[in-house]
Amino acid sequence: MNSVNFIGRLTADPELRSAGDTQVCKMRVAVNTGKDEAAFIDVEAWGRSGENCAEYLSKGMQVGITGSIKQDNWNDKDGNKRSKLKVSAFRVDFLSRTVDGSAAPAPAQQQMVQPVQTSIDSDSIPF
Repeated sequence: MNSVNFIGRLTADPELRSAGDTQVCKMRVAVNTGKDEAAFIDVEAWGRSGENCAEYLSKGMQVGITGSIKQDNWNDKDGNKRSKLKVSAFRVDFLSRTVDGSAAPAPAQQQMVQPVQTSIDSDSIPF
């Protein structure tokens, strides 16, 4: 199984580029991994999802990412083999307000995470 879920903050504004006929948005997300520790994860969002990320997200905003791990392999300018792990997102949740404090719009392809509140009346439990 190749699935990842995490929440973090963008370390820079997202970058939108063309990959043939499709748009890809590249982002770097800082994820808290412990006391005074963070992991920096490269994320790609493709197509309309990537376009929405580039339009509505900016540095410092909190996002939730669901996706899969991919490995890039290439040769550097000296001919040495290099590789890097990244996440290919198939869901990006906009979790915070914009940097100026206004509410971030929630495009149709992205949904804000809404906490579910439930209460159970102890008198209704059948035991």
